[in-house]
Formats: sequence, structure tokens, C-alpha cells
Amino acid sequence: MKNYTKVFISFILIISSILFVTFIWDKICFSYKNPLEIIGEYSKQSYNPINDAVRYLLFIFFPLLIAGSIGMVFSFIFFVSFLSKTCIFPKKYQVELFQIDPNCLRKCFFYH
Repeated sequence: MKNYTKVFISFILIISSILFVTFIWDKICFSYKNPLEIIGEYSKQSYNPINDAVRYLLFIFFPLLIAGSIGMVFSFIFFVSFLSKTCIFPKKYQVELFQIDPNCLRKCFFYH
């Protein structure tokens, strides 16, 4: 896969994850409970302060999780293509990308 294709796919997925989190931002709403009946701005508006913390954490970590998993997938693709192109695999065990034979990997790493 070409480098610009990886960058384009990464960009599209990260931007779409940010848009997804922005879309569900208002949908994150925990119910307000005030068992001690403390009077303040949150109780007047019946607003749960956990809403903000969960929203911010989701806004930060969901795109970060998407970016990390994209990086792991592309690293795995690079690793498999590197192994299949080098002399680590004998010619009869070379495999196509995404068609990994488990016996081939076992023979490569454990020399059986």
C-alpha cells in the first residue's frame, strides 16, 4: 500500500471519529441525583457534572484509540509484507498479504 493511501485512510478515519464524537456529544447525559439536597448552580439546572468529564474523555480518547489501531494495522501489514519479501521465509512458505498460514509463522519463529 502506498504511503499517501495510508495517510489518506488515516486522515479520513480520524476525522470521522472526531465527527462521530461531536455528534454524540449532546447525547451523553447522566441523570442528576442530589441525595444531600445541596443547593447550587448544578442543582438549580439539574445538571450532572460527570457529563463534562465523560464527554471530554470520549472526545480525547476515541480518536486516539482509532489512530492507535490504524497504526497497529498498518504496522502489522508492513511487518507481514517485510517478512514475506525477505529471506526469512523460504520460497515455498512465502505468503500473500492477509493470507497468512499459521504453520508458516510457526515454522519461521520456532524452526520446526
